[in-house]
Amino acid sequence: MMPLILSKFTIGQQSDISQGYRNTRVSVVTFDNQAVIAANYTDINSASDLSMILNGLTISNSQEANLYE
Repeated sequence: MMPLILSKFTIGQQSDISQGYRNTRVSVVTFDNQAVIAANYTDINSASDLSMILNGLTISNSQEANLYE
């Protein structure tokens, strides 16, 4: 399920503002005891791509999560 606010954005890679293309580029980074790029900007081209990435994330069970600088 995609958060309601994300459905308000047109997600994509087209960036020619002079032609009226105003897409939002999205990446997903997870944080545990280290940061991991779950999806790069070029991996997500639609709201369904984003939803698939978010639904595929798993919760960490590490006791050291978020304790490192």
